[in-house]
Amino acid sequence: MSEEIKSIFKSRNYWMAFAISFLTLLGYSLSSWLNAISVGESMEYRESALSLSVGGIFFGAMHDFGALFASLRHKGQTLASVIQENIDDTAKKLFCIFAYLTLILVVAAFASIVAGTFAVVPNADGVVKMTGTNLANSRTAMISVLFIVAAVIWGIALRGRSIPGPVNIALAIVVIVAVVAIGYNFPIFELNNFTWIWIVGAYILVASIAPVWILLQPRDYLSSYLLYGMIALALVGIVGAGVTGAATNLDIPAFTGFTAVKGDSKVATTGFLFPAQ
Repeated sequence: MSEEIKSIFKSRNYWMAFAISFLTLLGYSLSSWLNAISVGESMEYRESALSLSVGGIFFGAMHDFGALFASLRHKGQTLASVIQENIDDTAKKLFCIFAYLTLILVVAAFASIVAGTFAVVPNADGVVKMTGTNLANSRTAMISVLFIVAAVIWGIALRGRSIPGPVNIALAIVVIVAVVAIGYNFPIFELNNFTWIWIVGAYILVASIAPVWILLQPRDYLSSYLLYGMIALALVGIVGAGVTGAATNLDIPAFTGFTAVKGDSKVATTGFLFPAQ
């Protein structure tokens, strides 16, 4: 953060700080909007660009900035404490109930999506054949479980140790490649959706109470390199397919609607994206 912006916050000129944050967010969203408009003439791109601009700035960004603003004006307290101080204890309780119910909905939706991605489905005879989607789901589950185990080992082994940056990065890449290779070639999980729901729920419970250094921090650190690698490989694949002429049948519309064909989507089993179930 520059010295000018620091001085603005120190001087308690909150409106100027608000303006700087707003203009920064406007610049990012405006560039995304212009890029989306320039891609094509279809209405889907324009709607997506409008959503980025209006939704990103006036809803998402302002909501987050307002919460930060209120917390800073109350010595960094949570919004529940801010509500209690400015309204009353009943309002705080209602806010906590709302937040709790919202978290339940979000966790349930993500748990359902993850379980659907990991689960294998038997055929009409009740036999599970490890081919096609079942094999892909089993590989995904194996890689994910190994990744969590590797993250825990990473957090315990490297806690309190000072390792040079290049060595740390090289080790992380080696661990990720090994996890993906082992999970892809040796899938062993053949569990149904119901079983995975319970496993994911248990994982959420453990992850929410475990120390940050033993799971969340190493998991996110390793995930960052996995993300970089996936983005790089995706770019190589897209450019390579375009150069070699293999992308003649590549048709990925920007927007396909808010419904999905029932049975063909792991996100929407009912045909609608919301709720996930």
